[in-house]
Amino acid sequence: MTLYPKLTKSIPSAAWQEPIFQYLQKHDKINAKAAQEIWKVTRRTTTTRLKEMCQEGLLAEISTSSKDPQKVFVLPKHRKQHRNSGK
Repeated sequence: MTLYPKLTKSIPSAAWQEPIFQYLQKHDKINAKAAQEIWKVTRRTTTTRLKEMCQEGLLAEISTSSKDPQKVFVLPKHRKQHRNSGK
């Protein structure tokens, strides 16, 4: 299993990103199929959005390869700490 984190900004930059963060506050991880159901968009749009969120450092991808069908996405550790630091 490989983790591909990228540390940049940690706040959603688009309204469509917020439902994924809400989901991840209740669950530790999300896969592309669950994200597609939340957004109600095509598989291609889902893939593009998840990739964009990883590039922005909003999500980290956990997979065994770039084409891994079992890949999941999690909040980067720095984002979780940021969320909990106010408590």
